Amino acid sequence: MKLLCVDKVKEKYIKEGIEDFLKRINYFGKFEILRI
Repeated sequence: MKLLCVDKVKEKYIKEGIEDFLKRINYFGKFEILRI
């Protein structure tokens, strides 16, 4: 995950990748969200 040069695609991921991101986080674990 490169969160350094994704300022432009950041909004895109937050809008279209929020659901996918939440699904991945849920798969790994809810405690992982606290780490982030």
